[in-house]
Amino acid sequence: MKKSFTLIELLIVIIIISTLASISAPIYIRTIERFRVVEATKVMYEIKNAQEEVRLRKGKYTERFDDFSIEIYDKDKNICKDKTCELKYFIIQIKVIGNNYHILAQRKPEPTPPPSRYNPNYIYFYDSKTDSFGCNDANCAKDFI
Repeated sequence: MKKSFTLIELLIVIIIISTLASISAPIYIRTIERFRVVEATKVMYEIKNAQEEVRLRKGKYTERFDDFSIEIYDKDKNICKDKTCELKYFIIQIKVIGNNYHILAQRKPEPTPPPSRYNPNYIYFYDSKTDSFGCNDANCAKDFI
């Protein structure tokens, strides 16, 4: 006599697997997006340190990447110049406001869009006045800050 699984046993296994998948998929997607934000944060820390060096040398902050003594590379491994730097998932800009500056990292919809939980072009930023990071999307702020 052959032993086999009944239809009910197979259905129970499928239900358990699909329940586990529905619980873990959103966590996985958020974790992947968090790693993308970490890439932007790393570049923002480099810019923050370079800004302090520029201020010591020139007496003021800069909005240009080519004023830095360090090299920051874009998605194509070219040195960032001018006022923007395009990373794989973010476009980085520096805005000088008086004696302070903001580093803005706007999420790009390509090569992969952010999860639907976030605004498609959310902005993750650093504010030198408060020495803190922030986000213009409530879910982004809750998940990454």
